[in-house]
Amino acid sequence: VAQSHFDQLRLDLAAGRPVQAFRGEMEYWCKDGSTVWTEVMVQPVLGEHGEVIELLGATRSIAEHKRLLQELQDAKAGMERANAELLSLATTDSLTGAWNRRHFERIAATTIAQALRYQHPLSLVVFDIDRFKVVNDRYGHQVGDQVLIELTKVVGQVLRSTDILARWGGEEFVVVMAHCNESSAMQLAEKIRKEVESHPFPSVGTITISLGVAEFGPGDTLNAWFSPADQVLYDAKNSGRNAVRCASALFA
Repeated sequence: VAQSHFDQLRLDLAAGRPVQAFRGEMEYWCKDGSTVWTEVMVQPVLGEHGEVIELLGATRSIAEHKRLLQELQDAKAGMERANAELLSLATTDSLTGAWNRRHFERIAATTIAQALRYQHPLSLVVFDIDRFKVVNDRYGHQVGDQVLIELTKVVGQVLRSTDILARWGGEEFVVVMAHCNESSAMQLAEKIRKEVESHPFPSVGTITISLGVAEFGPGDTLNAWFSPADQVLYDAKNSGRNAVRCASALFA
């Protein structure tokens, strides 16, 4: 910056243009190999005809200022990281990385409001792992945890970018599908089921899931919407597992 100022100064002098003072920061090397930040000030002294007769310069160390500024920046970055971690803890499931139940309920409320406002279909899929207790008993809870993590990844790869996946609790998960009626949600749920069934899970091999699907209806609350989906999920488990069932079958 200083060099460019002096270059411009020479050009201005040669062209007879007015010259400007300079004030900027420069980092200098010290004899011991370290560096020091300084503030450099240069003031042209003009003669009676406006010509530059000399340049007055001053340099002072601003190392302490730079150190304090860096400490403030580090503290700010630390606070931002801490806030990001707190937000993550408040919104995501610590094991799987999916949204947690509390945050899901907030997102679902917003999604419901949008669906009602714009009159677009909205569906819910509830699923859990078949015979998950057997996995924990046979392989241990650490392997069971890895199954939950892997399952989240597998399902996430099938879902659309607009779908909302959350861990409801234990081995049970929920998905909200905006702009999706029950028929379309059934197709996507079946795709999820097949993808999980065909995926090799480390240490365990094959696992299966059962799924319940319900479309949001006029006047539904989140609980009223969730209940039939959860009910048909258990109908799927009681009728042999590894299946998808829809809530409309309850009222057929």
